[in-house]
Amino acid sequence: MNRDNGNNDLLQQTLQAWEAPLELPPRFQAEVWRRIADRETEPTFWENASALLTTLFTQPGRVALVLAATLALSAGAALTQARQENNRQWQTLQSRYFQSINPLSSAHSPSHGPA
Repeated sequence: MNRDNGNNDLLQQTLQAWEAPLELPPRFQAEVWRRIADRETEPTFWENASALLTTLFTQPGRVALVLAATLALSAGAALTQARQENNRQWQTLQSRYFQSINPLSSAHSPSHGPA
């Protein structure tokens, strides 16, 4: 234990005597505080989003424009999805029809085909 205390004392003395040969640029501290202040005053994402929504929805004309754009985008997305589903249904119907009229189709068992 005493040996550890001796090492700690020596370490403390060495650290206290040591000086860093580092020179800071002029106005370093002022620049650091300025950057900190800038960061604190920058609006957050939610503050920016709130300001944007407030700007958009304070005038009736803009509200109507946003609603019309939302409606148009929604209708376009619904139309695209409906077309894809309609195409899928037609392909299913075509496949079923082909299987119903094709005597060599794998969907028919030999007992149902011509003898």
